[in-house]
Amino acid sequence: MRTDRLIRSRGLIRMAVSFFFGLIAGMVAMLLWTGQKLDGLYLERSALYYANNQKNKEILRLQQELDKDARRQESSEQIHKIQVEVISSLRYGQEEIKSQVETLVDPFIGKSVTWISNNPDLLETILRNRTIFLSDDNNRKTEIRLRLKYIAFIGSTLKIWVEALETAETEKTAD
Repeated sequence: MRTDRLIRSRGLIRMAVSFFFGLIAGMVAMLLWTGQKLDGLYLERSALYYANNQKNKEILRLQQELDKDARRQESSEQIHKIQVEVISSLRYGQEEIKSQVETLVDPFIGKSVTWISNNPDLLETILRNRTIFLSDDNNRKTEIRLRLKYIAFIGSTLKIWVEALETAETEKTAD
């Protein structure tokens, strides 16, 4: 009986030992299989980090180039000429109105195009309800009211469209 028990206990011990060896062998196999997958994923992640860093460096370099170009362009693009177009129902005095408006906006020559395009209200403030006087053939003075209509930049030329109305016309349109 004792030998039976001894044989049975040895068989149980062998089974337990073989179970544990199988369990350990299965864990090792799973560890190697998942470890290999994890190593591949870690390598892929490292490659993505590297590629992302390279793209970020390239983006920063391109932004710096754009900033340099913008600064260079801003400093080089200045207004060299001002053209004035008059929108008016008057039959005379167009050239005189042009010359008077050109003298009013003359201080803008040499200024940066971007500075004026960012602040167009400066031109409007100068020309809004500005009154000028024209002399006709009979030495009669006509009062003209100016109003800024449009502005445009064509290269380094500032083009201004000004509406010129006689004060009698202005009073009619205001009523």
